[in-house]
Amino acid sequence: MENYNKKTAKPNLYSEYFRAYGGVKSVFKSTYLLSSLCISLLIFPFWLDVKWPQSVFVIVPILAGFAIATLTLQANLAITLGSVVNSKDTEEYSPIAKITAASVHFALVCMVCLLFALSFQAHTTWSIGEFLVEYNIIGKLTANELVSFEKWGRLLASYIGCVLLIYAIVLSLPQCITIFGLVFAIQEE
Repeated sequence: MENYNKKTAKPNLYSEYFRAYGGVKSVFKSTYLLSSLCISLLIFPFWLDVKWPQSVFVIVPILAGFAIATLTLQANLAITLGSVVNSKDTEEYSPIAKITAASVHFALVCMVCLLFALSFQAHTTWSIGEFLVEYNIIGKLTANELVSFEKWGRLLASYIGCVLLIYAIVLSLPQCITIFGLVFAIQEE
């Protein structure tokens, strides 16, 4: 746990969470993320017709509640049992810390998915391309280029939103297994 804020001498919790989770490599090598990318491609009518934001607002709050409830359970068990974040003999994270990092990841994916869906729906009322042109971010575009830019941008954003939704749903399975894994982590402590 060497990620400290030098001014306050407190650990940087985001860095610690990400390290305990396994870092960028763990995210991009995740079979859950890869399966979400594939499933999203297979259900292309869902994101081509932009049906996913409505599903996000129904499904993801339930998943986020599940993630937060699991984190509460984990925190309670860690406090009750006096578990430590790092293993006693090494710099490795304890099993409970790793399990908690996976639960935090699930909760963060749910929150990002909700924010992305809100942002996507908010951007249906104004043109992103016109904004970029008006503030001279991408230069001048012809009307056809602007329409094409908008079309492909919305299509890409719709796919990303669908991937986030599927990723949140797919992560609910390991979250259930995580609760089961807590029993073994507690027995090791």
